[in-house]
Amino acid sequence: MRSLAAQMDRLLVRARLDRNGILSLYLAILFFVLTSLAIAPAYFGYFGLIPLSIAFFVTGIGLVLTGIVYVALEVSNSYKVVKYEVEA
Repeated sequence: MRSLAAQMDRLLVRARLDRNGILSLYLAILFFVLTSLAIAPAYFGYFGLIPLSIAFFVTGIGLVLTGIVYVALEVSNSYKVVKYEVEA
């Protein structure tokens, strides 16, 4: 019974890491689309949104890095779970 409780706790941690990683990556995609939309007016001569597009791009890159960290933590965590199961 103790093994099942430990697995449930680890499963919830993994689910949280998966959720956060996927959400970060989807938000990064959203910010990259917003970057494209903010750059588009520059084609027609309006350059006022260039600083905003830079902010969107930097935010998108930050979200990609955040997503990568969450996914790396989840992979590490899943390895620990598999190792625990093999040794048990």
